[in-house]
Amino acid sequence: MGKRTMMVYDKGTCLLVEGLGFEIVDDSAWKKADEVKKEIGSHFLKFYCEQGREPHYADCTIRWCDTLETEEVRIALAMDSDNEKDDEIFFYCDSLEDLKSLADKGKEDFIIAGCIGFGIYEELLLTT
Repeated sequence: MGKRTMMVYDKGTCLLVEGLGFEIVDDSAWKKADEVKKEIGSHFLKFYCEQGREPHYADCTIRWCDTLETEEVRIALAMDSDNEKDDEIFFYCDSLEDLKSLADKGKEDFIIAGCIGFGIYEELLLTT
């Protein structure tokens, strides 16, 4: 029938058949973790050179590990979690390196799939 199969061990050995037990997803067009980390670094450097200060948050595209769906979110960098814009923050990081580590699989139930740019808290206050 042309179906691909896979053996897994989950409380016993199981045979999964593509289309019934799993789906093969072509991820060749997705950015690799190293590319995403370079993109984050590039946007950070651009922001720092233009603003002369470190950003408070990053606007990113994330991909959920279970559904592979993507969405745009705001991730805080060294920003207090108790402020007027807390509802707009999806996730909190302590540093740029902490943010970059979210491009690697296994840290959370999502990965950063791309970086859109950075901003400062004061800009968020002006949008209300």
